[in-house]
Amino acid sequence: MILASINDRERYYGLHPGMRVLWEYVLSHDFSGVPPSRIAVDGDKVVLNLDEAELQPLEQRRMEVHRRYIDVVIPLTMSERIGWMPLADIAVGSMEPFDEARDIAFYDVRPQTLIAVHPGEFCVFFPGEAHAPLIGEGHTRKIVGKLLL
Repeated sequence: MILASINDRERYYGLHPGMRVLWEYVLSHDFSGVPPSRIAVDGDKVVLNLDEAELQPLEQRRMEVHRRYIDVVIPLTMSERIGWMPLADIAVGSMEPFDEARDIAFYDVRPQTLIAVHPGEFCVFFPGEAHAPLIGEGHTRKIVGKLLL
């Protein structure tokens, strides 16, 4: 997991070839009038999910994990807290079998760590890192970049 300032994004370009592509697209577009949508920046290699959602109490959020995609979370309008823990530390099975088509499984456990991600920052979650987004109060708008491994 990485938490960083958008101003430091170039430090992370070497993590994945799509990281630079993602940031060049994000920084060259105004998303304020764009409705929630899925944007294929580079086919299925770099995808942006422009999301709007209500934040919820920690107790209502489930941990999620991916196998094929790195998540890059970029809050646009307000801060959110995100729970994190290594998948290896989860002692229970997923709530349903892993959904290959959606690249996701959910776990009903509480995270070991909570982080706050603010507008002007971003957070990166790798496969094998369980995370519970959308913790807090209020209505948020954010980008979740997906980088195919």
